[in-house]
Amino acid sequence: MGIYISTCPKEDSMKTVLFVCLGNIARSVIAEHLLRKILIEQNISTGIQVDSCGLQGSAGTTPTQFPNISGYVSEYAAAHPVLERFGIDVSEHVATSINLHAVRTANIVIAMDVSVLSKAPNSLFKQFPEERSKMRLFTELSGEQSDIVDPYGNTDENRYVKIVSEIDHILRAHLNTLLTWINHP
Repeated sequence: MGIYISTCPKEDSMKTVLFVCLGNIARSVIAEHLLRKILIEQNISTGIQVDSCGLQGSAGTTPTQFPNISGYVSEYAAAHPVLERFGIDVSEHVATSINLHAVRTANIVIAMDVSVLSKAPNSLFKQFPEERSKMRLFTELSGEQSDIVDPYGNTDENRYVKIVSEIDHILRAHLNTLLTWINHP
């Protein structure tokens, strides 16, 4: 599926959810694809665009080495069976660096960890302070203030099971909260 990028201006009725992690290789992409799947299952996908980006490659930082997780052979070997079990295919995804246009056009920007949100030198808060009101931490959906752990460099399939399961559970259990965020960040 990959990221939907519109060459036309966003319609006023279209709402956009933007997930952001460090590299736009695993967590934000997984959240993007799982949310799309859930919205389709719930018959509420019309009018909601779901995208993802990463901090890497923004504010003078080095972009990711590969365009998606399949380029990271060991990690992909661990992640692929898990992603298949959840019915998502991220092999065509192309990592995209966060930019002002993506943040401005999103109704809600959801960071996968605190570093991405506010602590990294190129965090969302630091790069786009004027858009801070629409930024949230992913686990705030469930009333928590914790990180979705970055699986970078991890070759343990069980770690991916935990991460994908956690993202899926939070999205499913707190979909109504997310829909409220989309409409009233």
